[in-house]
Parts: sequence; C-alpha cells; structure tokens
Amino acid sequence: MPLVTVADILPLLTPTGAAVVLGGAAGLDREVTWPVPARPTPPIFHTPKAGELALAAAATLQHLDPPPDLSALIAWLAEHQAAGLVLRGPLAPNAQAAAVAAAERYALPLLLVGDATVLPDLERAITTLLRERRDLFQERVAQLQEVQFHLAQTTPGDSGVGLATLVATLATLTGGSAALTGSPPTLALRYVRDALTAPPPSLQKKGAYEESRERPVPSSNAEHRTQNAEFAKRWPPLAAQVYASWQASDGWREVRASEPPVLLLRDELGSLLVAPVLVRDRPAAALLLAASEPPAVVDRMTLARAAGICALELARGQAVAVAETRTEQRLRGEFLTDLLHHPVGAADAPLRARAAALGLDLAPAYAVALLTLAPPGDSALSDDVQPGRLEAVAAMLPASAREVGALVGVVGGQLAALWPLREVGWADRPPDPPAGLLRLAEELRGELAQRGVPVAGGVGRVYGGLGGAARSRAEAADALWAAWQLFGGGCVCRWSDLGLYRLLLPLRAGHAADLRAFYEDTLGPLAAPIVAAGDAKLLDTLDAYLAHGGNSSATAAALYLHRNTLTYRLRRIRVVSGLDLDDPAVRLRVQVALAARRLL
Repeated sequence: MPLVTVADILPLLTPTGAAVVLGGAAGLDREVTWPVPARPTPPIFHTPKAGELALAAAATLQHLDPPPDLSALIAWLAEHQAAGLVLRGPLAPNAQAAAVAAAERYALPLLLVGDATVLPDLERAITTLLRERRDLFQERVAQLQEVQFHLAQTTPGDSGVGLATLVATLATLTGGSAALTGSPPTLALRYVRDALTAPPPSLQKKGAYEESRERPVPSSNAEHRTQNAEFAKRWPPLAAQVYASWQASDGWREVRASEPPVLLLRDELGSLLVAPVLVRDRPAAALLLAASEPPAVVDRMTLARAAGICALELARGQAVAVAETRTEQRLRGEFLTDLLHHPVGAADAPLRARAAALGLDLAPAYAVALLTLAPPGDSALSDDVQPGRLEAVAAMLPASAREVGALVGVVGGQLAALWPLREVGWADRPPDPPAGLLRLAEELRGELAQRGVPVAGGVGRVYGGLGGAARSRAEAADALWAAWQLFGGGCVCRWSDLGLYRLLLPLRAGHAADLRAFYEDTLGPLAAPIVAAGDAKLLDTLDAYLAHGGNSSATAAALYLHRNTLTYRLRRIRVVSGLDLDDPAVRLRVQVALAARRLL
C-alpha cells in the first residue's frame, strides 16, 4: 500500500496554478517515492527509479538540441516504473496530443501546471509531504509496536484488555473512532473507542499524537458516547457488505496477515475503513476505522498494521486455548485411566485431590462400559487407526450423558464410559447398570459402526466407592470378550446376562490350566485327533443336543440332519466318550465343559 500517491500530490499543485491531469488518470494511485527535477542539459533525467516523479518545464525542454519527444519520454518513464510526469506549460497542441496518447497508453499520469508554478518550490513541497508522511507513519508504527510488546507480556486471559487498548490506541493515533468486531458471519462489535480514549501510560509520550489528529475530536464525554452510539448504529448494515465481500474472496492464502487488504465503505455518515483480522488464512474478526474524507493513505496503512497485531494476538489466544484444552483432555484421560484401575482399599485421597483440581465431582458409585472396534488382542486394525476413531467418538459425548457427569475416553485401546450414580441403596448384591449407561453404550456403538467396522461392547454392574469403578471395569472387560467371542460382535453385552460364563470367565485369566484340564477330562476323547478325523461334527452335535434340552427332533431340525443321522452321532458320542447323557449330573458336567471349550 503506497504511503503517498500521485493523487496526494495534486493538492500541492493548485496553490500555484490550476493543475490539469492531461492523461494517464488510471495511474493516479501510483506510489510517489521522491521528486526528480529535469536537468538543463541532456540527458534531462538520470535513469529513474520506481516511484520517482519527474518534474520539467515544457519551454526548457523545447530549447534543448534536439528537443525530446514527449511521447517517447513518457514511454521511457513508464518502462522504468516512474510515478508520473509533471510539466509546467504551455504545450504545443500537436506535442500535447501525442503526449496524452502515450500517457493513456501506459497509464502514466501526465500533469500540467501553470506558468506561475515554481518547480523548485514544488519539489520542496513534495519532499516535505513525503518526509512528513513517512515520519508520521513510522511514529504510528512505533506506538503500535509498543502496544504489541505489552500484549506479548500479558497472559492470554487478559487478551481482551490488550485488544481494547490496541483499539483505543488506533483511535487516538488516527483521530477517528475505531472498533474491533467478533467473528464472522455476524461481525458483532466488541470494542468501540474514539480519539478521546487515552492511550496506556506507557505510550503517553509528549507530542506523540499531536500530528496524527487530522480532524477535531469530540470535546465532551456526551459527544464521545454519541459518536460510539452512531458507530454501533451504522455498522450492522455495513457488516453484511463486508461479510459478502469476504465470502466472494477465495485468495486469502495469498494475503499476509500483517498486510491485510483494506475495504473502503461509505454511507451517509462518511467513510469507514475495514481490515480483516486473518488467523489461519481466514478472517477471524474485522478492525474498523471511521476515516476522514477523503480517507488518508496513512490511516489505511495504520489500520492494516493494527489489524496485523490483532491477528497475532488472536492467534496466540487460540493457540493457548487449544493447548489448554489438549492439556485438560490429557489430564482427564489420565485420571479416567487411574480411576478405572484404582484397586479397592487403596488410598483415595490423591485421586480425590486430582478430581477436585480438574473440577470433577466424584460419585458414591460407578458403572462402566467398554467398546472396541475389534476383538481384544486382534490386530486387524492398526494401533494408529483404532485410537483415532475411538477418540473422535469420545469427543461426541451426548448432552444427556454430560449432564449426569459421565466421562468417556480411550483407555488401553478401548473406549471407556464411566457412569456415576449419586444415589445408592443396595445391600445384598450390586445392581445392574443403569438404563442411561446402556443407552450411551448403544449410541457410542452406533457412532463407531457408522464408520463401516463391526463394534462390540461390554457393561459391568454398579459398585460403590472409588474402587467400584475398577470392579465394574473388570466385569465390563469380561462382557466385552463374551460379546466378541460368544456372540460374534455387533452387540453390547451385559455382564449380568452371561449366565454360567460369569463363573468361568474369571477362571480363564487366573486358572486357565485347571479349566483346560476339566475340559479334556470330560470331552477330551471326542476331540482326539483320530476321532476328529472321522467324526468332526460330534462336539457340535453334542452342544446342539444339550442346548435343545435333549430333544432329538428339535436338534435334528436345527442341524438340518435326518433323525437317523442324529441318532447315529449320539450313539457314537456315548461309545467314544463313555458319557451317559441320560444322567442329569453328567449333562451338567458336559454343559460346563462345552462352555469351557469356548473360553480356551
């Protein structure tokens, strides 16, 4: 964004005579970096640098030998990216027509001033304007950098105060009302300040703001409040225009947050400059400035620089918020893991202290549900895929579960749901899990199943005390194993529904050798290799026969067998195993052995 343009030079030309833009008006926004007067002898100009404004008298040019061709001179200046050419007239009609045509062709401003203009005085005036603008902008930059330094020293919780200070400083530096909005799409006003707002004590330097006030500021608090009220009234309709303009722009990745584009809006109350505050390549807010008419370029640049500082502060606040959220999630996850493995009888005080620090209200009793995307120990899903899916669902805790204080997290590669119970009144045996936990387990299973993989869950009973969570988790782990191995997955299994397996599952972990010995003593002959080779279906037939209460017709129908085939198999079972299936005690023993077979 240029600090001084050719258009800014035009007011300097009028006091000494009428200035006329002969041609190249499309280039009036070219930046002017320095005036360069013509030399009395060839070459009349050294090779110009970008932004230099050439000054010459037409009569002097005509006295050179040979006289320069104005159209060729304009082409040469445009080639070297000069800002424009100021000529003191008059010009011959033919020369003027050719020069105007060249100026239009190259969009290089060609300005004509009267004979009364003193070019050295004009050169000094332009030089003075450039120096004043540069000094003013550098002074403003220094003030804004001071604010930025103070913002960097504040904690993220005080960022609101710091942003309000930045808005107040912008208003004071420019002499106009300034404001910072909230996020799109509403862009609601958050901080509104005008030039009466005092800068922070660290910025109150003698004379620091005097030159920046380009128009009178309100003289009373009443006028201050009126100006803010008008600002708040005029912004909502303009906010819709700004948001629509931002939506139409798809090139934010090409824009630097420290140099955002500045929109100029006008309404019946005057001009309003708007700069986007860019965070992660998207507008996160808008910084506003009620500008003088016409808006000064230095105000535009000051607004853009302030918007860049706002972007840094908002990005810092967002980064800290994300870090704090992740830290809290990590601490909650570690607490949940420790609570689910807290042994009965262990000291509760450290765990209670951690809960208080996290703002968690511990309950008198708990029930636990566990869910996985694959059977325990199955490596079908990679370790880096399964936790990611589980964590994504854990973050979608339903409002009903959040209201009762339920915790959901990934513990040991499993999705764990901890359900608190505030009222406990059982005396003889632990109650079944509450309906709310069962609904939550089904909702979580449904969310995971939507991702195209089978899901199973297990739910334990309710136990009191902090150690009760670990006891319920152990039951939920057994129920989860049963959901996969006994029921094929795709369901949520309650520990209380396991029947005989409630007795056998604990033996699977601690007494596997005894469990296998019982199975082999009872059904080993039927599983012997020589028998299995010839009668591979004997164990399955025996299992189905006992499951149907010894009813041959029902068993044959279930196995799609002819009754004679079933009779043959039952006879073979008696011969090979020596078991009397008519004896109730033998039947019970066989049923337990068949159940143990599924656990081995």
